[in-house]
Amino acid sequence: EESDRLNKIVSKLLLASRISVGALTLDKEPVQLPFLASKVIRRIQAGTSTHTFELDFEPDFPSVPAEPGLMEEVLTNLIDNAIKYSPEGGKISITGRSSGEEIRVTIADQGIGIPKEDMERIFERFQRTDRSVVKKVKGIGLGLYICKAIIEAHRGRIEVASKVDEGSQFTFTLPLEPSG
Repeated sequence: EESDRLNKIVSKLLLASRISVGALTLDKEPVQLPFLASKVIRRIQAGTSTHTFELDFEPDFPSVPAEPGLMEEVLTNLIDNAIKYSPEGGKISITGRSSGEEIRVTIADQGIGIPKEDMERIFERFQRTDRSVVKKVKGIGLGLYICKAIIEAHRGRIEVASKVDEGSQFTFTLPLEPSG
């Protein structure tokens, strides 16, 4: 387990390094995010017995032009965070909606939430809140930085809404049309 954890850290550091020097390449193809989210949940679910998962993508959710491995990284980071920062368990929902021009995917938890004063910095490299409850959670502060960089490289946006002791919702959007 420790070997796997260290391997994940090294992979995140290498990806963050590629992002910071502008060496992130995108090999886009049509990606079915509901399928990818389901795959990530199946993999992660084995590690928790206190969380339930709800997958709610609208019928006929469109495929999106994206790099599949990087989209899996985004979903993995966001769902992993939802688990880590919901130490008491609870429901984690992944919802997907489309608007004709873009898709919106939201990962919501019922966890500890993020204080308003920390919300501006959470997408920066190596940033973690100073709250004692967070210091108990393993991490190096790269996951959200990586998510933001990947989403922005795909011409999308990522945002967060959160209330302390009630949970957080991370939403990313991606355009449905590939860049010309």
